[in-house]
Amino acid sequence: MFNELIENYTSEREFKKVGELYGEKGKYALYLAPKETEKELTWNVAMEYCKSLGGELPTLGELEYLYDNYKEEFQSTHYWSSSQDSATTSWRMAFLNGVRHSCIKPLTNRVRAVRRVSLYMEEQQWI
Repeated sequence: MFNELIENYTSEREFKKVGELYGEKGKYALYLAPKETEKELTWNVAMEYCKSLGGELPTLGELEYLYDNYKEEFQSTHYWSSSQDSATTSWRMAFLNGVRHSCIKPLTNRVRAVRRVSLYMEEQQWI
């Protein structure tokens, strides 16, 4: 199943910049994958899938940002975040209404990868 997901990703591998945010390590640019998976995935498979694209699952905060600013680029369903609630649960967000839920990792949800590029060094060069 995993190989099939990668093959279906075709040549649309260009992530687009969707904003600049602040995280634990400072300011960074957030890039969004051009499309999501065609099937819902468990959390562990979702993590592997995003990694294979050179990306990661978005944090819950990033999903909130994407919901507020790019909702039209998502289906009205649940998306996994990388933010864990416990060893067996992770947060997901409903793009129908913006509600966040803790969900057990064996359940399946949609996945949209992101990439983060630190802007810390860029800013330091201007000081």
